[in-house]
Amino acid sequence: MTSQNRKPRFNNACCSWDTFLDGFLKSASQKGLPLLIVDRCKARRFWREGLTGAEAVHMIRSELLKEVR
Repeated sequence: MTSQNRKPRFNNACCSWDTFLDGFLKSASQKGLPLLIVDRCKARRFWREGLTGAEAVHMIRSELLKEVR
């Protein structure tokens, strides 16, 4: 396979990883989400799917609340 036929590995329309991470960290601190319980791989998966940092924090908080109940 030549390099011309390759598709980009990630189709991220949101932003760069650094921008996503800045928004993620800011949103996590505002919402009181302890970063010790955040799965970094899951956060990167949300970034690859095109979510913003705030949307990813919301999704992770929702999942954690479902586990607690």
